[in-house]
Amino acid sequence: MKRIKSMKYLMMAMVAVVCVTLSACGGDDEITDDKVVSVEYFEPCLLWGSSIEEVKTWMNGKPIELIQDGMVLFYGSEPKNMGVNYMFDLNISGLSYVDVEYEYSEKTLSWLISQTEKRYNTKLTKGVDQVEQYYGFATINGKTVGIMIVPGAGIIQVMFSV
Repeated sequence: MKRIKSMKYLMMAMVAVVCVTLSACGGDDEITDDKVVSVEYFEPCLLWGSSIEEVKTWMNGKPIELIQDGMVLFYGSEPKNMGVNYMFDLNISGLSYVDVEYEYSEKTLSWLISQTEKRYNTKLTKGVDQVEQYYGFATINGKTVGIMIVPGAGIIQVMFSV
């Protein structure tokens, strides 16, 4: 069981590094703390094993930015500056990873950590390595889910992975 949890954490960390790297393009957007005054917590579709069509229905008409094999990217206008990435494991059929992105501020980071802990009845632990990150596990819709919050490159990523 520990090995499975270790593998899940390793996979989430690898995906986080890729996401942060891909999100780091173009450092010309200056984002200051006072731009994000209030944030609405976005509840993504966490029905593990769902198809792309089921996730599209859940998102209820939010604009789809990109669809590729195994990935759907939504960007919503409400709440502002929020994006959602859904990834599907085509080998075991269905939704296996969700990444919700928020515009960065220290206040938003603290608030997201608190809200995530409350909503999923978990305690997030701050990582000890060079990259600031917070991680933990929760049971969501009957599955053990790894949760990671990673701030960087002007965004905060809240990631969920089975």
